[in-house]
Parts: sequence; structure tokens; C-alpha cells
Amino acid sequence: MTRSYVRDGAEIYRRSFATIRAEADLSRLPADVVPVAVRMIHACGQIDLVDDLAFSPGVVAAARTALRNGAPILHWTMVDIPASMTKLPAGMTDAPAGTMHGPNIRGAMQAYMGPRTPAGPKHRYHLQVFALDTRVGNESMQGYDAMLAAMKGHVLASGEIIGLGSAPPK
Repeated sequence: MTRSYVRDGAEIYRRSFATIRAEADLSRLPADVVPVAVRMIHACGQIDLVDDLAFSPGVVAAARTALRNGAPILHWTMVDIPASMTKLPAGMTDAPAGTMHGPNIRGAMQAYMGPRTPAGPKHRYHLQVFALDTRVGNESMQGYDAMLAAMKGHVLASGEIIGLGSAPPK
């Protein structure tokens, strides 16, 4: 049996977004929030996330302004990685034994959420690593600021790599 696969990225997005708009109940959302909800569903594959979506008036305009001005988006943190761990498994979804996912844009203790780089100017992706003299993970760590506060005074060394990325134009 011969299979035909769509290889054009723009067509894949178009089909995915059309399916989401047909299957998700987006009727309670303001018009400017709908495209954000569609992209969120596309990223995670959970149509029912609309039921739990909360937003503030003007959030989309404020977010666009912040992103245009270079505001960061926190995709993933992981804490308490032992010094003996020299690599993380490709495609991992669960935190390896002894480690835990930290906060990201979705909230506290969330698994990796890869970037969905839009077309246009290149975006900066920062990979930061901190060697600490203590463990900082605990279930009450509710955000990035709390994680940084727990690390304060315990950083032995740190490093950062900045990568640039952009999606091809549509």
C-alpha cells in the first residue's frame, strides 16, 4: 500500500488549525484569543484545554507587545540533576530519577514544552545551567522567581548558550 504524506509545513499547519477550529468549542473566547487557543491546542493536542483556559482582558495585545520587545518565554526547567548525569535521554517525558521538572510558561512542575518558533526575525533561545551546592526541588516551588530564590547563595558555577532560531516563511 502506498501512502501519501503531506510534507509542506504550511499545509500541515493549515489542516491542523482547520481541524481544531472544527472540533473545539471556541465560541466563549474573544476573537483575539481564538488564534492563541488554536495554537495551544495544536502544540499539545488537547482540544479540551479550552474548557480550562482563563485570560485577562487585553492579554493578547500585552503579550504581543512584550514579545516584540524581547520578553522571554520560559519553556522548561529541571532541577536537582546530579553531577554524575552527563546527558538527558532524547525524547524524555518524565523527569529522570532524583530530578524534577521545574516551572515553565504553563505553571509549576511542568514537563518540557518545546518552542514553536514563528516565521520572521530570529528568536533567542537561552540554555542556562547552574551547578549548586544543594538540592532545591520541592513541590511548593510555584514559579521561576521562587526557583531563583531557592538557588540564591548556592550557585557554584553557571553557563549559558544562546541559540538563534526562526521558522521558514509561510
